[in-house]
Amino acid sequence: MAILSRATKTRMGRAIKPEFEESTHEEFCGKPDCITSEEDYLPHLFYETADGRLFCKYCGEELVK
Repeated sequence: MAILSRATKTRMGRAIKPEFEESTHEEFCGKPDCITSEEDYLPHLFYETADGRLFCKYCGEELVK
């Protein structure tokens, strides 16, 4: 645990902030249970498979076009 803590801190002891993520696609996840349906501030992030299908990064639901 201490190694992990050291890996995420800079020399000054401040935690490194992750880079800002933006929406990856114009589409929205349609699953009612997905966190993006309740929290509007979250970017809409999707994984794209080799055959072009999209899956929500948060809930794993396949996007149906």
